[in-house]
Amino acid sequence: MIYLNNGRQQLPVQAGDKMARGAAAGDDADLIRWAAAQGQALSKLQIFSTMAKQVNEQQ
Repeated sequence: MIYLNNGRQQLPVQAGDKMARGAAAGDDADLIRWAAAQGQALSKLQIFSTMAKQVNEQQ
């Protein structure tokens, strides 16, 4: 299942923990999920394109 732009689910953390972990950790996870979703969409598009070419060749 692909979720785009669904917001972040964050666990409650203490201020000291957040400073030690870094504020951008959630942003990195969002970018990874976005890139994975883009890869899945591209893969599906390539499959669809291949199927369309096969149908055209059979006609």
